[in-house]
Amino acid sequence: MDQTQSKDCKQLYARLGRLDFAIVELALYLDSYPDNVAALDYYHKLVAERESVAKAYAQGCGPMTIMDNKSPTKWEWGQSPWPWQNDL
Repeated sequence: MDQTQSKDCKQLYARLGRLDFAIVELALYLDSYPDNVAALDYYHKLVAERESVAKAYAQGCGPMTIMDNKSPTKWEWGQSPWPWQNDL
């Protein structure tokens, strides 16, 4: 993995962490205010963004989970550095 790709992976991983945090916090808010349509819309927006970022990470940096191995010819799980091994 070259330095540019490593930097991109770090940025995507950090973005995933921020999105995960925001999604959990928003879910806690929605537990108290389940009828807040604006919060629910924002929750769905963040979840969709997280899915997009996770897909970009898996495609460019390697699988984040065992279910991200999409290659029909090669078992890629465990071949690239783990997300936390990218000198975060």
